[in-house]
Amino acid sequence: MLTMTQTAAEALDAVAASASAPEGAGLRIARDPQPDGTGDLAVTLVDRPQPTDQIVEGGDTAVFVEAETAPYLDDKVLDAQVQDGQVGFMLAERDASA
Repeated sequence: MLTMTQTAAEALDAVAASASAPEGAGLRIARDPQPDGTGDLAVTLVDRPQPTDQIVEGGDTAVFVEAETAPYLDDKVLDAQVQDGQVGFMLAERDASA
């Protein structure tokens, strides 16, 4: 299952607070299919998870992972970088020794 760093949890909480997200809102990661059959990952702030989403807890704001996307993210860690008031989220491979 996807995990997240403390930095990502704090950044996500800040994003949700600045967007005045309702109680129970979270960041949803889902595949964004393209016409050519490929797909990127889309990240959106949503009010609630879809019924089949995996829920990753870390801070006050959860991450909801689309069921089809979850296997791809099983060995990943969500991290964040904050620079000049802007938040960037990134995925990294989980350290196998951890």
